[in-house]
Amino acid sequence: MNWVTMALLFSLLSIFALLTATATTVTIGDIFSETNVTVPLMINNAEDVAAATIKVSYDPSVIVVTDVGNSDFESFTPNIWYANEGWVKMSGYNTVEGISGDVIFAELTIAPRGSYGEFSELTIEVETLSDSVGVPIDTEVKNGSFTILSEEPTPFDTDSPENPYPSIFGVHNGTIKPNKTITVSRLYTYPCAGTGGHSEHIIIWNNSGWNRTASWDGYKRDWHNITFNKTFVLYKNETYNYTIRTGSYPQIHHNRTLIVLNGEITCTKFTDANGKVYYDWIPAIRLGV
Repeated sequence: MNWVTMALLFSLLSIFALLTATATTVTIGDIFSETNVTVPLMINNAEDVAAATIKVSYDPSVIVVTDVGNSDFESFTPNIWYANEGWVKMSGYNTVEGISGDVIFAELTIAPRGSYGEFSELTIEVETLSDSVGVPIDTEVKNGSFTILSEEPTPFDTDSPENPYPSIFGVHNGTIKPNKTITVSRLYTYPCAGTGGHSEHIIIWNNSGWNRTASWDGYKRDWHNITFNKTFVLYKNETYNYTIRTGSYPQIHHNRTLIVLNGEITCTKFTDANGKVYYDWIPAIRLGV
């Protein structure tokens, strides 16, 4: 093997290592609680992290951070002066060497102050993250949320119909009326067996002008789901409109109205890919977290 071949092999191995390296991620998770709870703010897959400054923001009408501490860093300084305004900031550093692995940057004690069913985003802003020689570390952020509920909620789930056929893709319009408060971050669509049935776009809205939308990201690892950019709540006994555009062959409930465990869903109009209109086609879906 000559030096040119060896250099080429080394370059390819280096590129492969970069592509397959696990990213350093700052995350806090999704919390469901009616009482005070202490949760970790994590730096996962860290490599020689020696200094960090991170800010967490939230809706102060729903929750408030009452305490911050218990960091894996040698020196740690929390700033909770503005907790009642909706944010806290923390700085930590090591003087000798950095930390690797899954690191607890801080533990935040969060107290609910809103009403049952309300939620707040937990938005992370990494102001600085660097290694032991001061080189910045590329970081991904996974924001969390806090929902004032006694336990992780059950979804609004139509489940699979006994007979999901006939099926075709198209645009579904209808209403959803939950009989309990439902927390939603994503939509799952039940596909017909052996097909790529999925939803490509959804909009949910009510008559007040409130709405949430989400779009499909293609046939990737989690292609059955489409994820909303913000977690939201569908409130008990309120009626919401939906438009869902499907692709391939999703499972179909052939009903005008379908009663399920956590409420009811109604078809007002379905227009298939050929332009034919139906009034009793409901896509088999699950709205939840």
